[in-house]
Amino acid sequence: MKWDIKRMHEVIDLQKIKKKKMLYLCAIEWEWIAQRPHFLALELQKYYDIKVASPIHLFKKIDIQRNNKKADQHSTFFLLPLQEKYKAIGMLSELFFRLKIGSLSKYDMIWLGSPIFIRYIPKSYKGQVIYDYMDDCVSMQMSERMRDIFRKAHDHLSKRANVIFASSNYLLKLLPEDIRKKAFIVSNAFKGKSLYSPQIKSVDDVLKLGYVGTISSWMDWNLLEKSIELDSGIEYHFWGPKDVDIPQNEHFLYHGIVEHDDIAKAVENVDALVMPFIINDVVKAVDPVKLYEYISFGKNVICCSYDEVQKYSDYVWLYDDENSYCRITKQLKANDLPVKYNVESQRRFLEKNTWACRAEQIYQILERKQ
Repeated sequence: MKWDIKRMHEVIDLQKIKKKKMLYLCAIEWEWIAQRPHFLALELQKYYDIKVASPIHLFKKIDIQRNNKKADQHSTFFLLPLQEKYKAIGMLSELFFRLKIGSLSKYDMIWLGSPIFIRYIPKSYKGQVIYDYMDDCVSMQMSERMRDIFRKAHDHLSKRANVIFASSNYLLKLLPEDIRKKAFIVSNAFKGKSLYSPQIKSVDDVLKLGYVGTISSWMDWNLLEKSIELDSGIEYHFWGPKDVDIPQNEHFLYHGIVEHDDIAKAVENVDALVMPFIINDVVKAVDPVKLYEYISFGKNVICCSYDEVQKYSDYVWLYDDENSYCRITKQLKANDLPVKYNVESQRRFLEKNTWACRAEQIYQILERKQ
């Protein structure tokens, strides 16, 4: 079901209330680029006495030190290679987890950002189990073996969880009907730090289009290369970690990884921001954080069209295919494409879609479920 929040009529001083204890098992390494798991953890500290525990992949180097703000209480635990394949390694991983995190009985609730973490929660645990179902974790796996592992873990956690927060309507519909009774949509959001007034930047000889985020298999390189074939006066500028290599093309310019708070400065000189994804099962499940942020930068925004992004249609130029994409870039190049939103509509949209709003929504749901 979709939860509609009624704003509180009284201001509650949460500092005077004894906060419930929550163990927050972050889905990804804390040092990875800041996204939903990081933002929610930091915002939920207002409501709960949280200990955040983030995974470290043993023998896997993470050199993306771009998320430096730690939670008030922060710890780490090891994910051993092959722990899902070999029982002995799995048992060793669970032992390391217990030694590092300690007894779980002291926590009123445990937040699981990934279904594979269900292995760490004993059957004897009596508190609330919360599942942040933030992506199609099964479809994201590269091998059939890992898809099977995640499918079983997801099914187990979906049944065990007291509350499920799905980040999109698509994910909610993937859940069995009986499970949906305890599931709520909590969309992604905007960090809520700064807004930049919408304005069209006049395009000179070269149209500069920017992309910020993880560069992975969902990038539609064929589309981008086709657009350059049709108009050699287009440049694509990329910021973010790479899971795949960027094709060798003088029109593709990679600028590395940027601190989250520095993104606005990094994209200052691009003419528009793009989300050029191949529409597959992984993408269909995504409520893109980047679109909230793109809108906050006051730029024209171009995005592939699928069900979850239709709610952005008043703010973003959506394309269905190669032809419609190239029509949009042609209009941009001719300085004939207005920004879809103004200062007031930008402000209204983003004020309703901050991570602080999402944390309040989560808090109200969890307290009503007691």
